[in-house]
Amino acid sequence: MIFKNILDMITYSLQHEFDKSFTTIAKEAQMNVETIIQINSGKKYYREYLAYPLREKDVYVNVAQITGELKSNDSISEIARRNNVSFAFVKQLSKKFEHIERLPDSRKSFSLGELREIKRLLASSNLSLREISRRYGACLNVIMGINNGSIKRFKEDGECYPLRCRMKAPVSTNRR
Repeated sequence: MIFKNILDMITYSLQHEFDKSFTTIAKEAQMNVETIIQINSGKKYYREYLAYPLREKDVYVNVAQITGELKSNDSISEIARRNNVSFAFVKQLSKKFEHIERLPDSRKSFSLGELREIKRLLASSNLSLREISRRYGACLNVIMGINNGSIKRFKEDGECYPLRCRMKAPVSTNRR
């Protein structure tokens, strides 16, 4: 006899976590696959308030749809719930495709507010150019171009370039 919480976990996985195979569910529950198949069909641990089979065999996961949803501001748990997959599966997909989504854009367009904020950060913050480029999803060369005024579409008349001068190394006064 298995514990109710394990049976509930198996039932939930069969009904909602379509990215998990019967084998994966069996490993998580430390059971054999045949037992999971029998639970799915209701031959073992039948519960009258459930509709059997718990999972149809032709269920598939739309990975393209999930990766598209990762571009939104929705949380991973919301995306997982909407697509009937596990949180772990969506998190794994987000890590796998993170580098694709975070490639810096050399043709980046900024809103007027973003451009002002970048210029303010360049002029008066200690953030590195690389940190600023990551924050705004832009190529480091774009941020350097904004700083030195070499990109015409971001240059404004009346501004003094470079916005941030290179820091000089401190001069040692300890001469012997």
